[in-house]
Amino acid sequence: MRQSITARLTAWYAAVTAFVLLLSGLFVYSGASAAYRNATLRELQTQADTVLARLASSGENEAPAADGESTGNHAGLFDEDLLAGLDGTAAQIADTAGRVRVRTPAAPPRMPLAPVGRLSWFESRGLTMAYLVTPVPQGGRTVAFLTVAVPWEPAEASLAELLKRLLWDGAAGLLMATAGGYAIARAAMRRVDRITTTAARIGAEDMSARLPLSGPKDELYRLSATFNAMLDRIQAAYLRQRRFVADASHELRTPITILHGHARMLLRWGKSDPGVLDASLAAIERETAYLGRLVEDLLQLARADEGKGGSLPLHPARVDLAALARDTLETVRSVAGRRSLKYEGEPSLEMTADAVRLRQMLLALLDNALRHTADDGTVRLSVRRGGGGATREAAAVLEVADDGPGIPPESREEVFERFVRLKGGPRRTSGGAGLGLAIAREIVEAHGGRIEAGEAPEGGALFRVWLPLEARARER
Repeated sequence: MRQSITARLTAWYAAVTAFVLLLSGLFVYSGASAAYRNATLRELQTQADTVLARLASSGENEAPAADGESTGNHAGLFDEDLLAGLDGTAAQIADTAGRVRVRTPAAPPRMPLAPVGRLSWFESRGLTMAYLVTPVPQGGRTVAFLTVAVPWEPAEASLAELLKRLLWDGAAGLLMATAGGYAIARAAMRRVDRITTTAARIGAEDMSARLPLSGPKDELYRLSATFNAMLDRIQAAYLRQRRFVADASHELRTPITILHGHARMLLRWGKSDPGVLDASLAAIERETAYLGRLVEDLLQLARADEGKGGSLPLHPARVDLAALARDTLETVRSVAGRRSLKYEGEPSLEMTADAVRLRQMLLALLDNALRHTADDGTVRLSVRRGGGGATREAAAVLEVADDGPGIPPESREEVFERFVRLKGGPRRTSGGAGLGLAIAREIVEAHGGRIEAGEAPEGGALFRVWLPLEARARER
């Protein structure tokens, strides 16, 4: 059965708390037990020292006979007066043969004689006694053993009560810690629930929902901010895609409608009217050429959108940009009519770039300039070496200028959008679908450069391109 994160966090918190409480309880209990043992040992040691001090002060220095019987003046070793004042304590003196020679009234009939010098316990009459065996020296050897014992029941009762309190207090502490841990985990996960709820509300038709940025700037705050930023990018991309599809559909609908109309005219009158036949075939040829160009442009932009990082695939190599520019200018001269085409700038400028893509970019810029230039106007193309705009990187600067109507300042960014035609610009019948400049920008940015629109000295439009001399784009 799957558990929620809140339950798992609470379980972990309870387990850690229980472990800490267990260690603390063991530490307290072992400390108390050691304290009782040490206190009892000190008490028994004090009583034993008292007896030995009395024996030392009696002046008895002779040892008893080998059979353990006292001879001469040795009766003081087993004198009951040695244990005087210990009536409340169990005490005895036994000879080395293990015979008890004297004991207090509270002492059991027989108490252990080992181990020597260490606190130990024995059972007597259903009671637990703590005892200490001390050797009695005389004449440089041990002649008897003194055993002193006290009841261990009070210490056991105190330790049992302490253990009971530790268990009850630990259980109560664990319960409160678990409840607190659950409350803390639930409060933290409540923000995660809001993220989940907001994400569930977001759909293709409504992408405006955003997570509230409130509370401390912790990991969840950064997660919410990152999620909102991701939604902004997704929404922008989605709106661009929807606009692109709508614009493409609009562009395709017009030539298809024209083709359908001329096809019907051919079916109705084309066989009997040569004029209708010629006009319809010319229109069909023009519209199919337009459709072919439009589809090719759409494919180029689709490849750019699919590329990693939004870049067109490039195959950089060493290329002479100046020679390429002059060759491209000669290519479009056949469609320039009476318009004048002029090249200005460097005779040679080598760089690393994709020559095919650069030629495509030049054709797009020159085609745009020709369509906005009067029949007797002039289009100028220049290539020179310069700085990379805002950077100091060595770059090639390419400019295409015309003496047409120019571009209003407020529209100089808009012209690079897809399917954009400025008011007063050439109509669709001139052959443009509003994709040439968008493709040119994609090519320039794929090379790590930038493009901008401005005003030419003659008053027309000016497109300036900065391209780094060493391509930074990824090879495909």
